[in-house]
Amino acid sequence: MINVGFIGCGAMGRDHVRRITDKCGNAQVVGVYDTVLGNAKQAIEDNRLDATIYDSADALIDDPNVDAVVIASRNDVHLDPLLHTIAIGKPTFTEKPMTINGSDSWKVVEAEVANGRKTIQVGFNWRFDPGYDAMKTFVGDGQIGALLMAGMRHYNAQASTSYYGTDNVINDTLIHNFDMLHYMFDGDITSVEMKFARMNTLNPNGESLREPQLAIVEFSDGALATAEANVNCQYGYDIQCRLVGESGIIRRVRHHLAAGCRHAGGAQGRSDQPRDLVRLVRPIHRGIRPRVRPVLREYRGRPAAGRQGGDRVGRLCGERGCRRRAGQPAARRAHPRDAHRGTGSI
Repeated sequence: MINVGFIGCGAMGRDHVRRITDKCGNAQVVGVYDTVLGNAKQAIEDNRLDATIYDSADALIDDPNVDAVVIASRNDVHLDPLLHTIAIGKPTFTEKPMTINGSDSWKVVEAEVANGRKTIQVGFNWRFDPGYDAMKTFVGDGQIGALLMAGMRHYNAQASTSYYGTDNVINDTLIHNFDMLHYMFDGDITSVEMKFARMNTLNPNGESLREPQLAIVEFSDGALATAEANVNCQYGYDIQCRLVGESGIIRRVRHHLAAGCRHAGGAQGRSDQPRDLVRLVRPIHRGIRPRVRPVLREYRGRPAAGRQGGDRVGRLCGERGCRRRAGQPAARRAHPRDAHRGTGSI
């Protein structure tokens, strides 16, 4: 059994405590530390732990009863615990970002190299996502040729904390996208240009958080990528990625769907064949297909004149503005702007 100590017991830290307690049969949380004592107590109470609350991060790290450390504290206090665990050789998982700037990150890298062993793992969980894993497989197999461009979207309903600011858009949000771009593309990132979009009036953090933001990324081999970050989109968690290759496109839509690949050529790779859509597991389709198939069978079995509003397909087409029904143009639905431009049929 691996004894794990936690530094940082905020919302993310407590979530990790729960995962280790509920999901990991060979690990247990034996100690916690947080600058806010109430957070540490809540982590223990919520998970019914028999764990020690430490007075400092150093005390937790130095305890020989703690085999491994998880750092889930604020970004700006990662450095010292990381250097400490490297010095004594204690395996450590740290939430991203590893540190808040390049110079501090180099200190961690240099300390680990000097110590002669890998001690630190950074929480870039997207590399273990089934959708991105499928995309990596498509790219690695050369099914769409060399990558030319990419477009990514990282949207959240609201900022994760009240102190989430402009810098956090890169350090907490887009850092995942930068990691995946580095993972997918062969070339190194040579430049990143950041642009601010019009401010979202629904942003509760005000001027301290300038977003949405757009990153324009250039690679050493000439490839380009864009990554959008919108942390106050209101409607939910929306993660998307599109990779453009020499002979096709791979797309990942929403966080719960796997990847699809659209590429030129058939089984023999002939470029004059129609484009094929290769879909991997798309769980949402499992619930839709049983309802759609009977409707399609009914539709196919009727003559053209019978495909009207009386059957289910006809109703769907009629109510949703299908262009043709029973061989005739469908009337266009009214729109508020019609008063200004007149009405008519399509």
